[in-house]
Amino acid sequence: MARPREFNEDEAVARALDVFWEKGFEAASLGDLTSAMGISKSSFYETFGSKHDLLISTMQRYKDTTLAMVVRILESDLPAREAITQVFDYAVRTVFDDDDRRGCFLGNCIVEAGDKDAAVAKEVTEGFADFTDAFAKAVKRGQVVGDISDRHEPMALARFLANNINGMRIVAKAGADRRHMEDIVRVVMSALD
Repeated sequence: MARPREFNEDEAVARALDVFWEKGFEAASLGDLTSAMGISKSSFYETFGSKHDLLISTMQRYKDTTLAMVVRILESDLPAREAITQVFDYAVRTVFDDDDRRGCFLGNCIVEAGDKDAAVAKEVTEGFADFTDAFAKAVKRGQVVGDISDRHEPMALARFLANNINGMRIVAKAGADRRHMEDIVRVVMSALD
């Protein structure tokens, strides 16, 4: 008979996400992970299977928490332009709240894995698609009420917005200051006019 788990699995995955986000998949050792998660190696293997399986679980958690929160803002009852502005403000704010400037977790995962890991690519593709679709819905909603220009197709503008959020996380990781980020946001937002 299996013993009951003596740890909170969701909390352990959240801690593992921080380790992967800080160190990357390859550099994160099993010791780093089990120490941060507060579990033994046997519990690790029994619960999560492998380091790779855990990475996929952390990517799913990121999508279910951070990305889902951004999608909720974009799909909220806020006027579309205001929702989009809040998402960009959140992106800038979190960059400077994060002393380590870790970048976008999904972006980091795909850069590290490249095209060598189909499971990682699938998680990233799904996450970016959800994010972009939420932008497209907001853009379309804004275009209907005349708050956002209709000179661009909603999906094209959504892809532009999503790409710029991801690009901002990269330049921030490289050391861009707040003014640099605010310049990007100002020009990006002008695409809605």
